[in-house]
Amino acid sequence: MGECKATIKEITFDTICGVKKVRTEILKKSKTVKPDKVDDCVVSEFSEGPCSVPCDEKLIGGMADLTREIIQKNNEHGIKCPTLTFKKKCNQMKCPVDCKMSEWSAWSKCTKECEGGSQSKTRSILTEPKNGGNACEGVSSSQSCNTGSCDRNCGLHKWTEYTKCSQICDKGYKERFRKIRVPQRGAGKCPKKASGERYAKQQCNKQGCLGDEQCVSTADIILAFDGSGSLKETGFNTLKKFGSELLERLQTKAYKKEAMKIGVLQFGNGELLGTGEDRTVSKAKAITPLTFDKVAVKKGIDSMTWQKGFTNMAQAFTRAEAMLSTGGRKQSPSTVMIITDGVPSFKFSTGQSAQVLRDKGIKVVIVSVKEFPNKKTEGALKSWVSAPWQSNYIKVPGLKALSADFGTYVTKTIVQACRK
Repeated sequence: MGECKATIKEITFDTICGVKKVRTEILKKSKTVKPDKVDDCVVSEFSEGPCSVPCDEKLIGGMADLTREIIQKNNEHGIKCPTLTFKKKCNQMKCPVDCKMSEWSAWSKCTKECEGGSQSKTRSILTEPKNGGNACEGVSSSQSCNTGSCDRNCGLHKWTEYTKCSQICDKGYKERFRKIRVPQRGAGKCPKKASGERYAKQQCNKQGCLGDEQCVSTADIILAFDGSGSLKETGFNTLKKFGSELLERLQTKAYKKEAMKIGVLQFGNGELLGTGEDRTVSKAKAITPLTFDKVAVKKGIDSMTWQKGFTNMAQAFTRAEAMLSTGGRKQSPSTVMIITDGVPSFKFSTGQSAQVLRDKGIKVVIVSVKEFPNKKTEGALKSWVSAPWQSNYIKVPGLKALSADFGTYVTKTIVQACRK
């Protein structure tokens, strides 16, 4: 180091001259002060404070404070303390931007139903990283699925409780079922729905009917009478008589409360209307709207006349649905009872119309008055009624048998079709 040329007044603790040489110069100028009487100022190392900005897109940066503390104060003979604070530039850098990603999608459908497939899920990058920000992770993920064997027998639930008896007398039945819990797969096996492993049936209420049974259900019912040409006028009058006898057993009040609400419609007036491709089938007739007035219902039945048309049963189902939607009670079950000689026209559309009613929870009952029914026709009728068909398909062996014993077949209809 070269010779220090600074005067005593110019020398500070921060000059290039060492403390020892400074003290020597002082002693030379002041021979009366002993060295042990001199206390110089002693300070700590600088400590840097926080920057005023974390980063700066314009690269101007912020300012940070440098500070140090006095460890020992000087006396009158010692070196004075230097500046204790300085400011310096800091964080002259652009702000880092971390990657941001969307939420994962749901897992895709497995590529195989068994023997090991795969499924994946994806996500997208919402913000790309920059300026040293955290990088993005993967945008897709996959996992194995359906690793089990392709051959699996079905699994069954426990037996259900037995249903209520299908009728109150004259040998009804009750059922219980085992539903499928796990479906079969591959070459696996599963019992058929009607097999003994999944279906059980027992007889109940074996006692004979007394013949005076009445229906006291809180229900809305549409009685739909067939007046088609195949019946002839005498046959149609027999169906009207049956309807009147049945009406006597349907109670509109029971236990001081409203019970059955009854409406009447007539079909069998079928004819094609219009010309060409725009031809339509005539609508069934609404005779009596849903009412608790049995006298009005009886007058409606008596007022009907033989229509001589074809059996437009599909239109009967459609008209019945409309009558229930306008006059039915929301909290009461609904029933449509078709009374017919069992030879409907346009079977496909009839089946579709019956399906619409069943899908809406409307009970479909058919009273078929036919001595020698066609097997295919009878099969169709059974498929149109509500399940179980044994309760809702009522077979009467012809008009002669009906006219000879209305009471027996009215009782049969009541005990099979009535809920209470």
